[in-house]
Formats: sequence, structure tokens, C-alpha cells
Amino acid sequence: MSNHENKPQSVEWITPPWLLDALEWEFGKFDLDPCACGQHLHDRFTQYFTPEMNGLSQPWHGNVFMNPPYGNGVADWVTKASIETLSGSAFQVVCLLPARTDTQWWMPCRSAHEWMFIQGRVHFYRPDGTEGGAGAFPSVVVVFKRGNRYWGGPTMTHVSRDKLKEQFDGKS
Repeated sequence: MSNHENKPQSVEWITPPWLLDALEWEFGKFDLDPCACGQHLHDRFTQYFTPEMNGLSQPWHGNVFMNPPYGNGVADWVTKASIETLSGSAFQVVCLLPARTDTQWWMPCRSAHEWMFIQGRVHFYRPDGTEGGAGAFPSVVVVFKRGNRYWGGPTMTHVSRDKLKEQFDGKS
């Protein structure tokens, strides 16, 4: 959701289906979405947690996709992603985040295995499944992997939003 186009002060930004297709192509089918919102996405995951189910208080497992609410709580979600992979509970957690590397909540991302910066603003979706406006921020995919920290620094790549959308739009 875009807070300037949908619901005032919204912190929920629903992932476009074409972007989920691209991420599944790169990282494999996702087992869990711990921050699910938007009914149209629920069938993509073996398991999901709605805001009422509180994904922060649930155990995570397998291959996880996380697009957390973008507000003051981002730090809690990023910390949870790091903990769940370090403990071995989750194989990997693929996070779609605002690219705000200057914030305190970004610190756990320094130990991630990969950062993929998306060139071009992502147009997030509304709860009814229609495309909304572009985010007011750039986006990055941060990937945490099971078991250990990557002390050598993450692999960093850039990917074009337009090329991804062209390749994956309409394939879901």
C-alpha cells in the first residue's frame, strides 16, 4: 500500500505479484509469509501470518518471504529475520525493505548474505489487488541465510525494476 494514495498513515505496502514471481525465480518457492496482508496473495504461500496472528510472536521455518509493515516496527521484523536464520529455524529469509541504510534498524542487515537494490521505485499494490503508486523510497531485497553470519560482507547487486517487471509481469 502507498500511504499517500491509499490509506493515510498506512505502513502496509503490498508486494506486486510480478516482483514475487521474480524473487521466487531467484530464491525458490516461499513457504511462509510472516507479515501477510492483502487476501489475493495468501494462496502463494504454504503458510502465512496476518497482522492479527502476529508473525513476530510465531516460529518461522523454511524459505521465508518478508515484506514487513514499513513504520517504526521495521527494526523488530529485521531482527526477527536475522534471529530465525541464525538459529537455523528458517533456511533463508528474503526481505523486501525500504533502502534506508542510514537508519538504526538497518544494522542487522550488515550481516545478511545479499543485498539487491532495485533501481526504480516499486509500485506497491492495494488490498484489493490493484496497482497503487510508487513508494516514496527506494527498495532493497535483503537475504539472510541459515546458520551463520557472512563476515566478509554481503554480495551487493542492482536490478532494474523495469526489466524485472517486463520479464515477470503477468506470469503469476
